[in-house]
Amino acid sequence: MADGRGTRSVDRGSALKSRRLSRFLHVSAGGSLPFVASSFDIHGVNAVYVHPVNEPPGWRESALLEGATQRMGMHDSAEEQQQVAARITLGVLNAVDGDRDVTQRRIAAELGIAVGLVNAYLKRCVNKGLIKVQQVPARRYAYYLTPKGFAEKSRLTATYLLYSFEFFREARASCEKALGLAAARGWKSLILIGRSDMAEIALVCTLHHPLRIVALVDEGAADGAGTFAAVPLVSQFDAVAEPFDGALITDITGAQAAYDAAVAELGAARVLVPDLIAQAISTPTAGGGDASQEGKI
Repeated sequence: MADGRGTRSVDRGSALKSRRLSRFLHVSAGGSLPFVASSFDIHGVNAVYVHPVNEPPGWRESALLEGATQRMGMHDSAEEQQQVAARITLGVLNAVDGDRDVTQRRIAAELGIAVGLVNAYLKRCVNKGLIKVQQVPARRYAYYLTPKGFAEKSRLTATYLLYSFEFFREARASCEKALGLAAARGWKSLILIGRSDMAEIALVCTLHHPLRIVALVDEGAADGAGTFAAVPLVSQFDAVAEPFDGALITDITGAQAAYDAAVAELGAARVLVPDLIAQAISTPTAGGGDASQEGKI
């Protein structure tokens, strides 16, 4: 095993890399590490992957995909990581369906992920019979959705839409509750903290309450340079031009930091957090008391 026997390679360069990697692993582990180098590429070229000897079928792609998905959502639950994997799979299937000559690099750019991860998802789709690969001239490859692939794309699309509608329903209910509390307190004007889908939903919900949104605060904004759904967009609290009674957290990805900053600036009593976002907030790290106090609903 130390000399690379049992590896698969398609050219002299790949074989040389495999032998060097095998020798390195052997020497580094004192000659006892049961690893060999093996090609891992949907077309059987270029990439070198390291895996245990006598691996079960599908071990390599499953390990790679699981690890990559976990790194993409380190703090997400297992269910959320499965949703990430499903969205990537759907993105790959849509890309192949839209253009059989699409490249892995273009798919990666469209989905915002690494080319190696696209390669792994394509390999999984091929192994599941969702995609077929055919070599065309000039060392290029064409991808085709199989009937099973079309069916899976339809299933994933339906699942994604159901998830999106469920998010909208929960987000709307959470915003309505928070804005209702603001109105009950006699507030007349609010700022939103965090540019997101939740902020758009909150703006729509405001139409049902005697409240005005005077600004949206997002640290990535350029002060005075734009708006968000006709609302002034600023990067800091002191850049808000009009007075306001309180703030509503609408930052989904950075909810904890947004809450901490708002409490430090305004005090917990002036900060409201929709239920849907409140699940991502614990005791503030920047002061302002416990997030379970009255500001969090």
